Amino acid sequence: MWNSQVIIMLLEGIRDTLYMTLASTLFGYIIGLPMGIVLTVTDKDGIRPNAAVYKVLDVISNLLRSIPFIILLIVLIPFTRFVVGRSYGSTATIVPLTIAAAPYIARMVESSLKRGGCRRHRGSALHGSIRFSDCDQGHAGGGENVSDCRSNDFPWHDF
Repeated sequence: MWNSQVIIMLLEGIRDTLYMTLASTLFGYIIGLPMGIVLTVTDKDGIRPNAAVYKVLDVISNLLRSIPFIILLIVLIPFTRFVVGRSYGSTATIVPLTIAAAPYIARMVESSLKRGGCRRHRGSALHGSIRFSDCDQGHAGGGENVSDCRSNDFPWHDF
C-alpha cells in the first residue's frame, strides 16, 4: 500500500498545496493590505474621508466575499487563462484563491486599524500625517492636552 509511487504522489500533493497556499496568501496580502488601509483612511471617520473611493472598495469587497469560491473559480477561468496561460493546475489555482482571499484580508486590516482608536490618531497627528485638530486631541505643541482621550476601545479594558 505505501510503495514509492504513493509516497511520491503524497509529497507532490503536499508541495502543490503549500505552493498554492503560500503564493495566494502572499498575493492576497499584496492586494488586501493596501485595500484595507484605503478602506480605513477613506471611511467617514478616517484620516482622509472620501465617500466615493470608500463606496467602490466597499462594494467590491462585499461582492467578492459573497460569491462562493467554486463559482468564482469558474467565472475567473478566462481571466486565469489570460494571466497564467492555462486554466488548470497549481499555478492557475493561485489566481482565484488570491482574488477570493484579498477582500477578507482587506476587511481584517480595516477592522484592525479601526480598533486602535484615539492613540492611533494621536500618533498619526504627531507624525504629521493628519492635522492634530482632526483628532480632537488639543494642541500638538510638546504633547500637552493629548491625554484627554479616554475611550473604551483599548484592549486592556476588555479584561
